Amino acid sequence: MISLDSLFLLSTLTVLAALAFGQRRAYAWVGGILFTAQIIVLAAMSMPDAASFGFVVFGQPVGWVMDGFGRFFALITVGAALASVAYTG
Repeated sequence: MISLDSLFLLSTLTVLAALAFGQRRAYAWVGGILFTAQIIVLAAMSMPDAASFGFVVFGQPVGWVMDGFGRFFALITVGAALASVAYTG
């Protein structure tokens, strides 16, 4: 089962790759592959899914949970980023 933690790590890797290689033309390929991987991870996740990490603020637990609406928004956002990278490459 693919968890929300793997999506978080993949998103972090995408941001780091954009910061390191964003000015180069070859980033269009790398970014396209990473955004496609994020879409695959989103499609393979079961809903609702909670992240394994969290913290407590003023006695209240704070965590990250993705439901159907969050998944829909994430698919639209990552799909728009993929289209943008494909257009620039």
